[in-house]
Amino acid sequence: MTRPVDPHAPSQATPERTPLFAPDADRSAWDGVWIAIPAYNEERTIRDLALAALALCPRVMVVDDGCTDGTVAALAGLPITLLQHPANRGKAASLRSAFEHARANDATCVVTIDGDGQHNPADAPGLLAAWHDHPDRLVIGARLHDKANFPRARYHANRFACFWISWAAGHPIADSQSGFRVYSDAVMAIATGGGVQGSRFTFESEILIEAAHRGHPTLAVAIPGRYPDHARRSHFRPVVDIANIVVMVASRLLKKGLYPRGLWCSLAPAPVLPMPGRRWQPARPEAAILERETGSRPSHPTPLATMTHANYPGNLFVVAAPSGAGKSSLVSALLQVDSRLMVAISHTTRAPRGQEQNGREYHFIDATAFGAMAERGEFFEWAEVHGHLYGTSRAAIEERLTGGLDVVPEIDWQGALQIKQLFPNAVLIFILPPSWEELLERLHRRGEDRPKAIERRMDNARIEVSQARHFDFVIINGLFETALFDLKAIVHSQRLKYAALRRDRPAVFAALALD
Repeated sequence: MTRPVDPHAPSQATPERTPLFAPDADRSAWDGVWIAIPAYNEERTIRDLALAALALCPRVMVVDDGCTDGTVAALAGLPITLLQHPANRGKAASLRSAFEHARANDATCVVTIDGDGQHNPADAPGLLAAWHDHPDRLVIGARLHDKANFPRARYHANRFACFWISWAAGHPIADSQSGFRVYSDAVMAIATGGGVQGSRFTFESEILIEAAHRGHPTLAVAIPGRYPDHARRSHFRPVVDIANIVVMVASRLLKKGLYPRGLWCSLAPAPVLPMPGRRWQPARPEAAILERETGSRPSHPTPLATMTHANYPGNLFVVAAPSGAGKSSLVSALLQVDSRLMVAISHTTRAPRGQEQNGREYHFIDATAFGAMAERGEFFEWAEVHGHLYGTSRAAIEERLTGGLDVVPEIDWQGALQIKQLFPNAVLIFILPPSWEELLERLHRRGEDRPKAIERRMDNARIEVSQARHFDFVIINGLFETALFDLKAIVHSQRLKYAALRRDRPAVFAALALD
């Protein structure tokens, strides 16, 4: 039953509460958007949550899933839409009701926020912005990077669930159990059209898998872990609900012959976009891969992640770009004119293209060998790109940098941001095309891909280009000679820094009594 609450009824709000429809909010971004809050016995948190949601968006619905406490009374006087179930039917039923109501009212998308106060509505604009940039994605607010603020048992249960759901979905998912999401109309149609049969918490996991298989993979945005002291105990049961999720996932995997390709693709670290105004935090890989952040080889006295200006290594220049932007050509030209630079050759599971040779452009290996290297912690970073796995050898990077050489690994934006976390002195450089039309023309002109592959590369390019804001330098490759000059200027400028010059010209620094 749908019952809009009378906005003219006496309100329980006090003058100190958040005002409705804050004048500084970006109203246009919320056109056609609904906020949905599933609620079961949330009297402690629901009013403040609804007020905060109304400050962002005038279309807020609360689903009363058979509440037996004062949840409904706490909403009195607020201009929200109240959907009511006569008895508790579980979160899956609440979300289906919300989606059906939103679609009946021509919603473009729905932002879901749990009613227990674990999600801060102030983070919703960041998730919505990511969805506007990538409307084909199912956007998730990811919390698992914030391990310190996460209850230990729930953290490990969620990690376990992420592994299985990522495998079945065929791509890494940063936080499969977060209910803070943006569902497009297309994904809501999948959820309500019979493609997802799960109930209770299984529903939110199954929709990630089904949506991914229908062309709507997830995109994560970093949000903090939040567990208010006054919130009620979570309805999520780590053992029972995770077991139900695993049974659902196992059934799907058996139908796909265990989906080995999905397993390998899912093992890459899940990319997590930064919330605007916050530092980027990557979703952290499993324990075997985390070894690369803390372990050090016996011959290396200082682990790379702890290098500072006091023991400055060689420069690490990380160049990233979408396919067709000219990254490989620029790096190749730079290496020809700069003898101090060395390229770090990556490993990949894709087949060689054109005149590529093993050990020159890439180390070409199969998925089994790649997985074994990843498990041994031999990659400095690794990720899935365009359906193939790419990884940068940790030994190749460390041996050169600790020897004072400058290194240029050719990796994608995911790996670049991972490296920046491990090595803050890394210089991130992003190569942009002059226009989308020119990028498409270049992809066609090089003649390496079929039309479907080019279409996929263009879709991925829009995500990749959106990450340029997190890089230290950006070069627009319109005229090759100009772009190469800019790249050489960036490299030279880093060698003029105090620590770099002190390393290169120790006699001059000693003569001038500079430490």
